[in-house]
This record gives sequence, structure tokens and C-alpha cells, in this order.
Amino acid sequence: MNKDNKFPFMDLNKFLDEVFGHVESWNEKFHTEMERGWGIGKGVAEGLDFYPTYAYPPMNVYLTSDKSLVLEMALAGFNQEDLELQFVGDYLVFSARTQVIDEPEDVRYLKRRLKIKPVEQQKYFVPADKFDQSQVAATFKNGLLRVVVSSRIDVAPKPGVKIEIKG
Repeated sequence: MNKDNKFPFMDLNKFLDEVFGHVESWNEKFHTEMERGWGIGKGVAEGLDFYPTYAYPPMNVYLTSDKSLVLEMALAGFNQEDLELQFVGDYLVFSARTQVIDEPEDVRYLKRRLKIKPVEQQKYFVPADKFDQSQVAATFKNGLLRVVVSSRIDVAPKPGVKIEIKG
């Protein structure tokens, strides 16, 4: 039973905040030791983060009924002019710049899940033989970037060939 609370269960949010806090401090210590103790040069650990690359920014990726590929990215805190998309071979490369937000001092977060950080050249496999890279629509509205890449695959049913069954 939780001592701070009259309910017979633990405060899950508080527990998760503690777990993430410990993991994040371990991550910082690991990077410091990599640079200092193991002789790995400064900057090698830069770009590594507690949050894996695939988890930031949060996104949906799906195919529509016409086989178009859709990527939706939640980009709160970014401006449209700070976003960049380009195709490099079979990859859609996404980057986003943002202003560094000064962390307030002497603050104890009750909940901390919002991370705003720049995104540098994340690559998404979009094979040119399956998707028409010249037919892309990208919209940015209310902090949501939506990228639709048209399919090269013809979804219309092709006439079949009747097969005679012999007895």
C-alpha cells in the first residue's frame, strides 16, 4: 500500500517518473564515462539519446487503400520553415530545427514527458520502384506534419485468365 496515499495501490505516474529519471541519469553518466574514461573523443556520444531515434518525433506510418504511403509526425514546438524533407535515393530524409528551450532552474517536475529537440536526418525507406517520389504531398497544420507518397503499384484489378478444370 502506498504510504502517501489512502488508496491500496501505488502511484504509477510517480513510479514511472522515478524509473525514467534513473535511466536518464544513467544515460548521462554513461556518455560522460565514454568520453572521459574510455578515451572516446568528445562528440562521439553526441546525438545518442535516452529516447531512441525511432521514438522521436512520435509518428504514424501506414498505407492507404490506394497503396499510398503516409507518414504523420507530431511536431509540437516546431515552425513550418524549420522542417526539411528530401529524397536521397530510396530514402525520405527528414530534418527539423528548433530553438533550444532554456530549462528552468530549481524546478521539480511532477510529470515530464515533453521533449523538444532537433531532428537530424532521420531516414525512412521509400523505394523508388514502389512509390512515386515526384508525387508527394506534405502538409503541416497544428503541429502535425503529414507526408503522402503516391504508389507506383496499380491497384486496379487486372483481367484474369480462366483455367479449365479437367475431370
